[in-house]
Amino acid sequence: MAVTITRIPPADAHDGQKWLRLLGKVDGSPEATWKTRTVNIAAIVSGRTTVDQEKARLTADVEEYYARWLALGDIDL
Repeated sequence: MAVTITRIPPADAHDGQKWLRLLGKVDGSPEATWKTRTVNIAAIVSGRTTVDQEKARLTADVEEYYARWLALGDIDL
């Protein structure tokens, strides 16, 4: 499984300088397994977080959501 992370374009220039919005998903998976993460640019500038840290957190979340979805497919009711 490979998680793909893309940047969600900002609504306008003002939002673009305040927020970094990321979308994580496994290609071909249902939208219910996708996740977004919104990061305040000030946190990146101050060093409280990095883009790589946020991408790693988002990847872990998407992997968990995807694993749960796969597990549901294995349940025989």
